[in-house]
Amino acid sequence: MQDKLSRMRRRTFIGAGLAAAGATLSCARLGSGGSWRFFTGPEAGTVEAICERIIPTDADPGAKAAGVLNYIDIQLTKCFKKHQKTYREGVAAVAADDPA
Repeated sequence: MQDKLSRMRRRTFIGAGLAAAGATLSCARLGSGGSWRFFTGPEAGTVEAICERIIPTDADPGAKAAGVLNYIDIQLTKCFKKHQKTYREGVAAVAADDPA
């Protein structure tokens, strides 16, 4: 067993853990009406696209499958509250540069 764990790729281990946590968070969010805690719908779409670009799906789960957006959304209402203004301004700046 130890040999298998020592040979497991770090990204695979982290991806599997994030996917499980993301599924739990996603189910909890959907069960509560599907609304975001911090982000607006358009902001959520922008942040999800950014996260998927940074951690794309390949042989391992990407940011979307891992629930990274849900994690960020929840944490911005908890321990990352001090970063709310930075996220709002940053997401608005990215959206303003979007040609679509």
